[in-house]
Amino acid sequence: MTAPTFNQFALLPGEIRDQIWDMAVRPHGTRGVHYFSLFECHPHHPLPDRFNRTIKKTIYCHPNIIGAPLPQDDASPHSWTEGNRSTYAIDGGLWTTCRESRAAMHRRYEINSWAKLYDAQRKSWRCKGSVSCRWIDPDEESKYGQMPAIFGVDNRNDDRDDDSGDGDGRQYFTVLPLYDLIYLQPWACGLDFWSFIREITFASPRFGFGGVRHIAFEYDPSWTAEEVWQFHREWTDRYKEKDEQQNEPSTARWNLCEGFTDFIRDGRLSYDSQIWLVDRRLRRKSTVLDERDTEMVFGKYGGWKRQLLTFNGEDGSRYYTMPEDYERNFCCYNDGSEGLWAFISALEEVAALLEAEEQGIDVYIDGAPTVRRLGIMVCETDDDEGR
Repeated sequence: MTAPTFNQFALLPGEIRDQIWDMAVRPHGTRGVHYFSLFECHPHHPLPDRFNRTIKKTIYCHPNIIGAPLPQDDASPHSWTEGNRSTYAIDGGLWTTCRESRAAMHRRYEINSWAKLYDAQRKSWRCKGSVSCRWIDPDEESKYGQMPAIFGVDNRNDDRDDDSGDGDGRQYFTVLPLYDLIYLQPWACGLDFWSFIREITFASPRFGFGGVRHIAFEYDPSWTAEEVWQFHREWTDRYKEKDEQQNEPSTARWNLCEGFTDFIRDGRLSYDSQIWLVDRRLRRKSTVLDERDTEMVFGKYGGWKRQLLTFNGEDGSRYYTMPEDYERNFCCYNDGSEGLWAFISALEEVAALLEAEEQGIDVYIDGAPTVRRLGIMVCETDDDEGR
């Protein structure tokens, strides 16, 4: 019978102990998936108790905060560790287990080699602010993709009712923000992307980092193009009397549409980051391209958003990016649905109209301005094989 603990571990030679610790950390060469819940931050409207495991706010007025993944069901805990399928949960406990485990984390992530960059980023933020800070370019991934970001969370016991985020409940996790997938699970809110990227502890130059590359949201089939156009009508008619307006979308849907369209319109950071929508009904095609199409999609003019990337979750799920502008060549619905295509198309059209209105452009004469695109991602699991 196997013993639950190995009490003689400390008697092993140091080299053997180091090898064991090194095998316990996250392996190299695989893009991870990190799940976080996302909340709006209202000081006078506290979150329900079951959603109280969060990363501490960095500023009082931060519009979004993130926390442990949303529970799978009402019986599951809201926890940074229990049932957490994130890559950061693989080795998070090693930062505080003992001196040897912490040394293994330093070896894995080469923390000391990034110290000068961290310091330069923080200094640039203090001197120049967010706009003039260095946001790491996608073309520099080979150099900076493995830059780690360590962040602390509140992993309190249930009998603690304070929200200090300090003390015995403190725990630390590590992500590679320019390499991994940040999977956000909104709880009745949208995303203020610009504020998020400036203030979040594992992405902002304020804390020594250079942005985040890949952000994913789960596409809800109830999201429709009609709601996006309803949002546009409501936005356009927002100063009219209430009895003249169309029926308003729900606050959650309004925030969602506003967050997505703001990201699509925002030229400051959307060039260096991508939001991916994941529709679990989509399936990859067995696509074979000829030489001409291969060059067109993946050639030197293809860009980083046309790479075929795979991100691996710890629950066996695999997330595949679809090349920008060629998504339909690489994935499809088995039933021929158009839900996600129509939703994204509506968001892009509405974003272009909102941008034209802000710039004073007559779209009927000059055409709508160019905006960014949301990406599409396919999720597959072992259970999907053979379907």
